[in-house]
Amino acid sequence: MRNAFGLIELLFAIIVMSVAMLAIPPILEQTTSNINEILKQEAIFQAYRTIYTIETYKWDEKTTLEGSTSTGVINIPHILDTTNGDTELNRTNPASVVRQGNFNVFTRRTFFPSPTYASTTLGLDAGETQKDDIDDFNGNIDIINKSTGNFVIDMRIRQNIYYISDNTNYSANNINININATPATASTNIKMIDINVTDASGGAILVMRGFTCNIGAAPLLKKDAL
Repeated sequence: MRNAFGLIELLFAIIVMSVAMLAIPPILEQTTSNINEILKQEAIFQAYRTIYTIETYKWDEKTTLEGSTSTGVINIPHILDTTNGDTELNRTNPASVVRQGNFNVFTRRTFFPSPTYASTTLGLDAGETQKDDIDDFNGNIDIINKSTGNFVIDMRIRQNIYYISDNTNYSANNINININATPATASTNIKMIDINVTDASGGAILVMRGFTCNIGAAPLLKKDAL
């Protein structure tokens, strides 16, 4: 009875081991690909969730003001004046509460009786500790950390809010708006919600953007008229 490998047996063992080793890189690559896909899907979900959450807040700190006027209660959303918006979206005249295209004279989706400008400073206002409007999320970072067995998701959801250009020809039969993601220098009628999702080390996973406009609230129904 022999106690050693023959040459053929040794060669056969080397070949089998080589084939097994060749299978390892694709397995690792597939595993890495699956992990990356899971991270992307989670990042997309978290980005959507963040945008939708932010959009449930009022458009601006000054969108609603407490009190009342001869036209009725004004603590409901109104259109705001802007310092750098498209002039076609301004009041039709200094004394008017409507803009081009308004089809009602109720208090909703109209301007306040007196000029009331959108905030030019984005972020929490002085003295605020709770977010109550869209731009309060500017500079906010949510940390998402999940662990299941040996699998860990650790990402950062960075939120930035900007004004962007709203310039176009609103008198045209076909209105085309070219969204320019470059931040505007002052208030306009469009705020961009910019979501950057990164891993714990700052590596980019995805960028997602949402847009919200200075349109006040829906018109009052007749039964709700003030």
